[in-house]
Amino acid sequence: MALSENPVIQKESSGRLKKSPLRNLLVTVAAILLVSFIVIMINQAAQLVDLAMQIHPTFGKVLFGFFILLALATAVWTILLIVGLEKPLPIPDETDTEAYTLFLSQLKKRLKGNPYLKQKGFVWSDEKPDIEAIPEAIAVLDEEGRQIIR
Repeated sequence: MALSENPVIQKESSGRLKKSPLRNLLVTVAAILLVSFIVIMINQAAQLVDLAMQIHPTFGKVLFGFFILLALATAVWTILLIVGLEKPLPIPDETDTEAYTLFLSQLKKRLKGNPYLKQKGFVWSDEKPDIEAIPEAIAVLDEEGRQIIR
């Protein structure tokens, strides 16, 4: 079975993964909620700094500095997390055997490090070619995902 025939990996004719309208809606709603949360947090921090300024001006300035440092640390941490993510593997055309073999070996390398596969005791067989072993590993991950969702 070719990897592109696997129901877990679905591609458009252009080779990109499909995007559903539901996913777009959820991303939009999540973005709106995130922006709303950030606005509320900034408002609360400003009110707290104002209250601290009324108690003592130095206390208000220190608290303002703390909130600025907290915001910067959160932004830097988020950027570092995003930069540290592995780039998605582009799925090559199956007719380009060299690129497809490289893709399969890179995918196998990533899957070997998957903690869920290790937890389930999935063993990579050297006797099976990658084209057969990878869909089995993806099926194990798919089943694990279904168990987690339940």
